[in-house]
Amino acid sequence: MSCAVSWAGGELARGWHGRSGGAGPSGRVGGSLGAARASVVAASRNSLAIDASGFVHSWGFNDSRGGGDRWHTTATRAIDDSGQLGRGGRKTPEIVQRAGRALAIASGRYHALAVAAADRSVVSWGLNDHGQLGRAGWISGGGSAGERRCREGARCRDGLPRSAFALRPPQLPPVAAVAAGRYFSVAVTESGRVFAWGRCACGRAGADAAAPPVFSSRPYEVRGGGVEAAAVAQASAGYAHLLLRTRSGAVFSCESGDDGYGGRLRPAPPPNAHGQLGRGGPPREPRRLEWEAAAATPAGRAVAAGRCARFATDGAAATWGWGCAQANGAADGADARAPAPIAALAGLAVRALAAGEYHALALLDDGRVLTWGTGAGARLPVRALELGGVATAVAAGYQHSLAIVNASGGCGG
Repeated sequence: MSCAVSWAGGELARGWHGRSGGAGPSGRVGGSLGAARASVVAASRNSLAIDASGFVHSWGFNDSRGGGDRWHTTATRAIDDSGQLGRGGRKTPEIVQRAGRALAIASGRYHALAVAAADRSVVSWGLNDHGQLGRAGWISGGGSAGERRCREGARCRDGLPRSAFALRPPQLPPVAAVAAGRYFSVAVTESGRVFAWGRCACGRAGADAAAPPVFSSRPYEVRGGGVEAAAVAQASAGYAHLLLRTRSGAVFSCESGDDGYGGRLRPAPPPNAHGQLGRGGPPREPRRLEWEAAAATPAGRAVAAGRCARFATDGAAATWGWGCAQANGAADGADARAPAPIAALAGLAVRALAAGEYHALALLDDGRVLTWGTGAGARLPVRALELGGVATAVAAGYQHSLAIVNASGGCGG
């Protein structure tokens, strides 16, 4: 049976009610997933999964507490119901009925995205304070008579999954994958084009002019540095950065133009403060990373963007990391300004990568999962996890992790 396994980061986000701890997996996710075969997982402050029938399950936190506005400004209070679960009811796993059947999912800090199986459109729900839903929301969140429509603003949100009209075909070509940053959203079309909306200026026309970046809830095509001529296969979004992997294995990076906290940090960090772009040049223009291996062959298969560290495979049994020291695998404790191979992963066939706030996961072809980064206040070396079966998918939330494991004995939490 295919089970979702969770560990660390607090009980609500994990969807399991045993002991918390940073050492490793502690229990299988119960709730609605206890009786379903999960196939895809996503995580941020809450968690999402797609079961074998294509239905989306959600669990965890449904408010905007836990950082950001609450701790860095007094202008905006935390919102008790930001709507990122996409439903009412308990905070243990339940099906998001209004989301329908989905092919792909993404979980941002306080919002969620899905690709509808029926027409390959983008479905969105949750907080919409910076237009990350790509459509109108509601000031008081429910959509009933007397509530005010909004496209952005401190308390704008919608807790019911809906297709954004501006993001539905034919306005946007059929979508294959989505990614969600802290306050922005990204869609990769089946043809390999990339669109972004919300608090993002990566690849927006004029994004690196002297004027402050322009943000909008309306989607725009990410262009610049040649990425518009490449067929993009995967997007991964961090707090305020974006990685794009093309079908040929090239990796592009750029910044959203935000500070990661809705423009409220004082002072704001300078662009590329930790080397998270892995390159020089204009930070808000997509630029291709140069690898020491002089272009990987065969093509790289995975990229992952955490808070301030980035990772990629080069398709030749090497995994690379760059950015902040907490999670990039560096032994000397220094930030890495350019991609460098992670020695402990050399020669291992990595199928997928996931990056959280200060930790990362690697799923190997043989079903093993390796992890590294910061845990319990200390930087941890690369180590294998005991999952009780063969893993088929992984996800890293800001402070918790998930894996899909083929295991016997049932999936009850």
